[in-house]
Amino acid sequence: MILLKTNHKYQLCGWILFLLCAVLYLISGMKSKDYISIVGSILFFIACFVFLIPLTCEILDEYKKGDEEL
Repeated sequence: MILLKTNHKYQLCGWILFLLCAVLYLISGMKSKDYISIVGSILFFIACFVFLIPLTCEILDEYKKGDEEL
C-alpha cells in the first residue's frame, strides 16, 4: 500500500482537478464547435500529464525505498 505524503496528496489532487477542467473545456469546445478551444484543451490535457510524470516517479521512488527498508 502506498502512503502518500501530505504535499503529494495535494499536488495529485490539484493535477486531477486540472485534468478534469481540461476535459470539461474540451467538451465545451466540441459543443460550440470552436476548434481553437478543442486544440487548446487537448494541449492542456497533455501538459497536465507531462507535469504528472515527475510527481508519480517521485511517489514510486519513495514507495520503492520503503520496501527496501523492510
